[in-house]
Amino acid sequence: MKKILMLIFVLALTACENPRGMFTVSNEMKLKKKKYLFFGSKEIKIPVGSYNAKIAIKSKRKFKFEINDLNGSAVKRFTFKVPKGIELPTGRGDIFLTSNQVKQPYDVYVVVDAEYSSSESYSGYEFCTRTIRRRVCRDICRIVNGRYVCHQECYYEETTYRGNRYVRYHYNYTDKTFTVELQGPGTGVAHGIFNGTDRDTDKIYDHYGYCY
Repeated sequence: MKKILMLIFVLALTACENPRGMFTVSNEMKLKKKKYLFFGSKEIKIPVGSYNAKIAIKSKRKFKFEINDLNGSAVKRFTFKVPKGIELPTGRGDIFLTSNQVKQPYDVYVVVDAEYSSSESYSGYEFCTRTIRRRVCRDICRIVNGRYVCHQECYYEETTYRGNRYVRYHYNYTDKTFTVELQGPGTGVAHGIFNGTDRDTDKIYDHYGYCY
């Protein structure tokens, strides 16, 4: 079975995930768009065709589906709600939400497929800082009965130095493939399908040298 992850799943995972790809419309669609100057919403027609698109995460309770016409027309943004209490997958998996739950005219079915890989090992020098704690003493003098009386006060202070250090590291990659179907309510028939990808890169340090 082909793995897919829903637009909504993206939102719940991390704001770092903003998959980009193509949105293919096989039957003319109408999505609700919020009115900015007035209350309520209006419907925007999405003609049959293929469009550049991405998912923009706004919060854990909603996300925006952004569609660009291939001829460079203005971006169309549509908000999808995320029901409270929904158990969303945290890795490979799929999810289905009804049109009533997402507050759009279509049911949403999404699945994600993830592949994990690592790079070769790298080495080199990188900028670093180190903090040294040292004991500092100074004479404190004041006038007592017409004469100077001095005593020594000592304390510790921290000084931060800039330097370089030798490091060894590698990268871990998570490549996710997203497929999102916008289906006619209760029919299971897809009117539009989004196929997108997202890569997450983590730098992993295997060795730190001394900062000097």
